[in-house]
Parts: sequence; C-alpha cells; structure tokens
Amino acid sequence: MPPLVYCDQNFVAITHDGPEAYRTRVQELASAGTLTYVLSPWHWVDMAEDADVVRSASVADFIDSLGPAWLYERRNIQEKEVSRAFYGFIGLQIPPQPMIGNINNVLYELTGTAAYRDTRAFVAHIGTVGPDHPLRSNLRKAYATNQKNGVDFRSGKLTAQIQQDTERLYIQGLLPAATPSGVVIDAGTKNAFLNSYAVSDFPSIALEHFVTRDNWATGRQLGQNNFLDQQHIMALPYVDFFVTNDKGFKGLMRRAARSFPFRAAEVLTRDDFDARFP
Repeated sequence: MPPLVYCDQNFVAITHDGPEAYRTRVQELASAGTLTYVLSPWHWVDMAEDADVVRSASVADFIDSLGPAWLYERRNIQEKEVSRAFYGFIGLQIPPQPMIGNINNVLYELTGTAAYRDTRAFVAHIGTVGPDHPLRSNLRKAYATNQKNGVDFRSGKLTAQIQQDTERLYIQGLLPAATPSGVVIDAGTKNAFLNSYAVSDFPSIALEHFVTRDNWATGRQLGQNNFLDQQHIMALPYVDFFVTNDKGFKGLMRRAARSFPFRAAEVLTRDDFDARFP
C-alpha cells in the first residue's frame, strides 16, 4: 500500500501557487501510485475563508487533481477511538473502523446523507451558508472556549482536577449508547470504563489536549487561523507522513508525538518531502 501523506494547507497553497512543473510532479506521484495524499474537511474551511473566490476554486480543483483520500471529521474520529477502546474494555472484538476514506464516506458521516460533491462544490457550499455552517460555527465556538480556558489556566482557575473532570465528561459524551448488536450499555459499565482509561487510548483526543495545554502553558496567543491550522494535527496517528512548512506547527507536532506511546507520522517540510519522494 502506498504511504499516506497528509498535506497541511500551507503545503497545498505553496504547491498550487508554484511552478507548473512542480505541481505536475506532485500530481504524478499520486497518479503513479507512489503515494496517496490525504486531506480533511478542515481544508474545505481553510479554502472557504479565502476572500479570493477564484483562487479558492482553483486550489479546490488542484486538490481533486491529486485524487486524495480524506480524513474523517474530528468528532467522527474521536467517537470511533472511544468506541474502539470501550468495546475492547468490555471484551467485544469489533473490526477497526476506518479513519480515512473517500469523499463520499466523509460527507455521509458529516451529513447523514449519501451524496457526492467535489471539493470546489463543498467549498462553495460552505461559503454560501456563511458563518453559520456547522464546520465554521463549531470552529468559532471551540476557539472562543479555548481562549477563555487559556485565561483561566494561566490565572490558576483551571486546576488539574477541573481539567481531569472536564476530560472525563468529554469522553463520556463520546461513549456509544449500545453495542453494535443493539445491547444497551448500562451506566455502571460506562463508569467502570471511565475509571480505567488512559487518554493515550484515544490518539486524536490526546493530541488535541496536548496542543491545547501546550498553548496555555506557553501563553501562545492564537488567532482563529492558527487555531484552524492546528485542527489538522489529528491526522498524525493515521498517516505515514505529514507535510508542513509551518516551523512552529512542525515543532509542536514533533513534541506532541514524542509525548505518547502510539505511533505518529513523520513530520516533513516541503524540502524533506522532495528529498523523500524525488
């Protein structure tokens, strides 16, 4: 199977804006089966934020020319991670659920409706709906909450116990209500699981929490665009390589990957990528 290469939005933009010969080489790596590019719904939000709608549409077409696979949306991934760990805890052998699929799969889990849209159409849809589109509004709410929590953390209000309790409640909200065969899961079993888990059992949650606390502890001030960039980090456990030219983000991902026992992608700059895939 070709290696999975997740492309940060800045790598996509730099490649799109660069020389045609380089774009062609990047496309040919996929068409020749040398690698598979992976993107996510956060790329759609990134493109919808571009005030230049002509350029945004062109970038969307370029993305589709790469024939990419698609990472599922953040909440879908986290629900799958928690369900997998929980079923293992109660002794159910459940086949692993995919964290990467085609665009149809991702749209179905996002909307509950079987549909196909190319990247340009979905970016245009986000732009048409505007700020109230669920992906945009959820990002905005998460950013506002993160800003407030950062202030509380640095003032000492957000204690370790409060953080632990909040994490437990978050994971509780992701637990399945019933087994795949329809057996309702009782509260006692859920509580037993919640008393036993380690956050590293859920790679995307662990990474998200690490990044959040790292920002709080260092007092790093994030704009909404930086916050959006960091949503891509949950690809790390599910791909082989992650390409970004954002030096700060690259360092953050490498620190995060070293902090947990699960496997994480190798983080590459564009120069590293060119050397690895000549």
